[in-house]
Amino acid sequence: MNAEFVDRLAFTANEIGLEIGLVEKAGADTVFDADVTPNRPDAMNHRGFARDLAAALELPFANERLRPKLEEGKSRVESLASVTIEVPDRCHRFGLRVIRGVSSLPSREEWVRRMSAVGLKPIDALVDATNISLWGIGQPLHAFDADRVEGSRLVVRLAKKGEKLLCLDGVERELHPEDVVVADARRALSIAGVLGGADSAIQVGKTKNVLLEAAWWDPVSIRRTARRHGLHTDASHRYERGADIEAIPEGLALAASLILERCGGDLAAGMIDEYPRPFAARRVRLRQSRLLALSGLSGLSVERSAGILERLGFGPAVEGNEIEASVPSWRPDVSLEEDLVEEVVRIHGYSKIPSELPPSERLSPLYLSDDPGEARALREIEELAADQAREAGLFEAMSFPFVAADSEDALGGNLLAKETFRPRALLVANPLDASRPALRRLVLPGLLEAASLNHRSGRRSIALFEVGRVWDREAAPGADPAQTESRHFAAVLAGAAPDEFPARDSDVLDLKGMVARILEAAAGEVPEFIPAVRPRLSPGSGLEIAVAGRRIGILGRLGNAAVAELDLGGLPRSRGALAFREYSRFPAADVDITVACRPGVAWGEIFEAVRGGGLADCEEAILLKLFEDPARPGTRNVTLRLAFRASDRTLSLEEVNRERDRLMAILNEKFGVTK
Repeated sequence: MNAEFVDRLAFTANEIGLEIGLVEKAGADTVFDADVTPNRPDAMNHRGFARDLAAALELPFANERLRPKLEEGKSRVESLASVTIEVPDRCHRFGLRVIRGVSSLPSREEWVRRMSAVGLKPIDALVDATNISLWGIGQPLHAFDADRVEGSRLVVRLAKKGEKLLCLDGVERELHPEDVVVADARRALSIAGVLGGADSAIQVGKTKNVLLEAAWWDPVSIRRTARRHGLHTDASHRYERGADIEAIPEGLALAASLILERCGGDLAAGMIDEYPRPFAARRVRLRQSRLLALSGLSGLSVERSAGILERLGFGPAVEGNEIEASVPSWRPDVSLEEDLVEEVVRIHGYSKIPSELPPSERLSPLYLSDDPGEARALREIEELAADQAREAGLFEAMSFPFVAADSEDALGGNLLAKETFRPRALLVANPLDASRPALRRLVLPGLLEAASLNHRSGRRSIALFEVGRVWDREAAPGADPAQTESRHFAAVLAGAAPDEFPARDSDVLDLKGMVARILEAAAGEVPEFIPAVRPRLSPGSGLEIAVAGRRIGILGRLGNAAVAELDLGGLPRSRGALAFREYSRFPAADVDITVACRPGVAWGEIFEAVRGGGLADCEEAILLKLFEDPARPGTRNVTLRLAFRASDRTLSLEEVNRERDRLMAILNEKFGVTK
């Protein structure tokens, strides 16, 4: 192998995620010391490593199972041995072949050279053949001396309490009842998938009959057993990460052919193949638009993507701009569309991803769909909402998306009154925390949990918000998981109102003002607040929030906190063009007025009257106070503050008073208010 080609191989391996730490000569051979990540058990052998290199270099590669020619004897394997699996959840497949009348001999020089190059110490051709299978195609095997296995019967079972095993490393270990062992009719013979026992091992120069075992073991079980006993072997390293269940027949055939070639013997016809859980290939869909959006690549064709997946063994079928891939048994790490994106991009070349500044539109499509423009618009709304919330004095939180299955019950379930709200939360198959097995349908439960923690820690003023994903929608079986998702904004106010003197408690009106400000900036529309009733909100506090005629949220008091939750997906995507208005250099003139009006008049109506009154130089109108006047039963006093400011001069008192009196006339005409 010339130096130029060696350098090319090493460079390519690094490019596709198979990091080469060292390249050295071992006689006539070149040895690559590769650091393979734990999620790639398929590349922890020569065939898998070569498959990736060939795919990246577009070199011919026979991506097929080995089928060595075997001369079988007349005796059937079933007449010479048997296998029983008592724990099919831990052992999905167990294969066995029998060879009789072998000669225990040293390995051939070529085997010794190849094994030494990868750091293995040759023992005996019978044992070395199993190691060649492991390093060649990734299938660990174990060879038993058949004459030391009682009744030639193998049983896969859990270890018995107090059971002990003298292992190949010379250490006698007491087995744990959760350890899976391969046993005969009387005793344990090996710790399954980790280490063999000395009492049934091949005897150098003595063994005449061999039982060759190849199996698939549950990775979690192997990992726990190996850690329990402080063991790490070549076999356990691969089994812990996920072995290729379909490689068992060829692993046995490869080792048997090597033994027959070197040691002779009579191979029993057939193979015992206990396969209680047959492999079924996953099918994963890859949208080319999704690939391009995730990777940032341009000009990569769907044909190029399909060709890469074909060379990696995924058997792709192209339908328009989509690829349907069949995940091969040696790739347990691939289950999602994003996994296929990674496969295509790493083989195509990470270095081909362009280095570009973010687009001038300011935001990139983080929420990827077949319509990047739609995604950008939604992301812009979210960022504007978050920016306005921070400016309003709220602190951003990030709560756990996994919740208790009944976490939304305290809020009455369908708080936003969505027609598409799913009645039950989506449950996670393997939750990180058993107490949080569901995906949230609302953001508020996690935010309220954070508020409670802050309160218990002595925080007097709590003002939190979060923008996040919820899984609140029903979707048809087999539909894209994204169809169950929505993007929500939620906020909680509790305790002392921020930056207020004298101190007072925050209330629903504080949060209402914040939400109005946020929505006006994010959607370019003034929201409408409509009285609403929710079972868990305090009576009279509930307000549905509508924007452009569409109801998108709820606000109210829950216990001692003011809460709000909005579905940002319901906001208009198009906003008017933004324009800058120069700040006035002149001071503002503030005027407070208190008017008495009947209780049925809402502040929103008064505010709209102020906005629509055409008051000259009126910059702002805010509500200061609502209170009942005992001297005038049946009326409610409303105090509001008007801020007047001109862009070219300081306003006179007469100008301000004239506009104030004009507003009073408008309010009297509309609502019959009095001073």
